[in-house]
Amino acid sequence: MERWSGLTSYRRPPQPRHLPVGSPELGKPQCDLTENYPDAFSDTHGTISSSPFIYKTGPSWPDRAYGSQHWFFREIRPVYDHPITPSWPGFLNNARMYLEERGLPFTAIMGLGWANNRDKDPFCPLLVTIGMEPKTVAFDEAKTAADYIKNTILSQAGFPEIDVAIWEWETSFSGRGPKLPSLDPLVQEAATQYAHPFASSLGLAIAPRATPYYEGTVGLYLRRGNGSDDVLALTAAHVARPPPMHPQNTGLSHDVGDNQPEDSDIIAIGDKCFEDSVDNIKYQICYLQSSLERHKSDIERLHERQVDGGEDAKTIAVAIQESPISVSSVSPTGFTLDWAVIKLNADAFDWATFMGNKVYIGDTIDVLAYLKLLYPNAADRRASGWAYPEDGLLQISGAVPESEIRKPSQLNTHGKPAMPVIKNGLATGTTIGWVNGLDSLVRRSYTQYNIDFASIETTIVPYGSHGAFSEHGDSGSIVLDRTGRIVALLTGAGGIGDEIDVAFGTAWYKLEPHIKKTLPDVHLY
Repeated sequence: MERWSGLTSYRRPPQPRHLPVGSPELGKPQCDLTENYPDAFSDTHGTISSSPFIYKTGPSWPDRAYGSQHWFFREIRPVYDHPITPSWPGFLNNARMYLEERGLPFTAIMGLGWANNRDKDPFCPLLVTIGMEPKTVAFDEAKTAADYIKNTILSQAGFPEIDVAIWEWETSFSGRGPKLPSLDPLVQEAATQYAHPFASSLGLAIAPRATPYYEGTVGLYLRRGNGSDDVLALTAAHVARPPPMHPQNTGLSHDVGDNQPEDSDIIAIGDKCFEDSVDNIKYQICYLQSSLERHKSDIERLHERQVDGGEDAKTIAVAIQESPISVSSVSPTGFTLDWAVIKLNADAFDWATFMGNKVYIGDTIDVLAYLKLLYPNAADRRASGWAYPEDGLLQISGAVPESEIRKPSQLNTHGKPAMPVIKNGLATGTTIGWVNGLDSLVRRSYTQYNIDFASIETTIVPYGSHGAFSEHGDSGSIVLDRTGRIVALLTGAGGIGDEIDVAFGTAWYKLEPHIKKTLPDVHLY
């Protein structure tokens, strides 16, 4: 059965990559793309998906250093405080209308910087990068569209020098007994990474009880301000009610009483997280022979509970409020609505040790990595007075305003404004990236589930060679800056198949007022 993991389960089998003669991978047949556009693969070589450009305006990018036999490895870079920023929403709307009028199946319109791996500055500070469904657009159509957007739309906006690329590229959604204890790295030490999936710390893996193979992530804990003791959890709507099981995916709102509908039950943990967690324990068993018998016993007991439908698949929450997966308005600035709030059961967690909104980052980010990656600039590091979160648990507090996303006060290793971000999700654990100062217009088109809309998304690009920021199953994760301020709710991504180049989310400065309008008394736990 196909898995719906939020970052979508609409997966196609891997397609053969055909590279042009003279590329670093010789012996592969030449394809139609390179016959029409020779730089199709060299332009994107080194990106996570390595999906080719169909066409790019402007002069060719140098593909290798003088005398080298090897292509440059490309990196996607964030764009901040560009002169086009005030005009960007209007440009996105004009480009969208043009593409829709021509019936072109675009998946995203993004403003991205492009650089060679480890170069200080991008050789292309801003490229309008337009995703198209793979194998749906002919070269002539792509060229006509790119040329028009550059020579007409961008030129009329006052930016004729900005080039445009058409990219074969898909978008997707981003999500898949005993009381859950808090995470205690001080006590659990090396075992913390194995305890994390079964703990109440953020990054908690959840799934609908009826479909435990459709999984996602809890991003935030909330409280109500009406004197209620209820503890709520925020995730993505497509996690709480997966479109394959709820094709209409209409909003759900009901009082939480004794008779909740069965399809609103949420469990921790889902199938994949359980399987992965057990696999990790098995690996540790092989590595630590001295504790072999004890670990085998642990795995056997976990399997028994899962098979018996026991406490490991315990209902921990019930969905009480969600938005239909849609766009906030029909205006050019409409943002993605894909959120759900679930009420946690009184016996879900060990409340005596519950830590609330702390995100565990210690699985991959230790003190040295935190220093080097989140505070890469020495002057910025000294000015900010950085400190590693105690026990690797990053406390969520406050939110990043729109102005700071557009023009960060933080600095990258070269002393230029840039904002590193971090998250912990079901699929990839703790990852880092850069939030982009320019939003993207992202199209969601899944006609079999009655989902077809385009909306504005906050965009997160990879952090150099550190891999994808998110993968299938990370939906509902909260994207934070290095101090724990909220940037966005993770909802989707783009790339080819399982190869994710860019992550998308709904900016918190847009989403929080919408949630509070629906649930007026809700606030951070």
